Amino acid sequence: MAAFRAVYLAQLRNPAVDNLKNLEACMVFHEGQAQRRCTSLLWMGSISGLLGFIFAFILGFWAFIQPGKSFESGWGYFPPTVSEMVHDPSSPAGKSFFCFELIGAICIFQSWYPWELQNAYIGDELKTWFGVSWATCRQFFPPIGMMIVACVPTTPAAQATMPEQVTVMIHTVGAGIMFVGYIMIEGKTLSWGGFKCPPEYVKIGPRELWIRKLLLTGCFLGFASFVTFQALLLLPLGFG
Repeated sequence: MAAFRAVYLAQLRNPAVDNLKNLEACMVFHEGQAQRRCTSLLWMGSISGLLGFIFAFILGFWAFIQPGKSFESGWGYFPPTVSEMVHDPSSPAGKSFFCFELIGAICIFQSWYPWELQNAYIGDELKTWFGVSWATCRQFFPPIGMMIVACVPTTPAAQATMPEQVTVMIHTVGAGIMFVGYIMIEGKTLSWGGFKCPPEYVKIGPRELWIRKLLLTGCFLGFASFVTFQALLLLPLGFG
């Protein structure tokens, strides 16, 4: 970025350089500036989102091992999901989760990385089944789902009243938009899991492609396991 800026300023000060070169230097400078801003926001958003889950787990586990209300085992109650662990916005875990996840979602949304990074941009011509481009879905679905998860906490299923069941559904939809949406969009970008993307739209190196496919497979298996175990946990409550 500093090199781009130096070249840009030097060419602007040189009267012998024509307007076309000035324009080219200006475009290179602003493109580099936009990419730096994009990657910085994306990095901070990703770190913040990760910290939200880490602090939620640490504080939830701390509450689990602290003396207080215990059961026959001698231990406290350990929630089966992170959503249930942070369902109380006034608890330390709930406050931390809301803070970091909301910051992360805003940073990722503001980065506009689906259009700024060539290893994420696959063109605006490729459309989903409902007529919206995959790039647009990548821009809006995961961060908005992340905001919904952070702003609309869930309630333990055994305690939820009918109005609270509505918020549970909203929270679940947000989680689906965030996780399923990301898995499908990234799968389309990488031609993974039955998705196909024309090679001319993809600008990803072989090593990066392999790593991202491996990570995406891990995300899919983790989310599928989570959904399966959630269904098994709900069976005794009559939801199966």
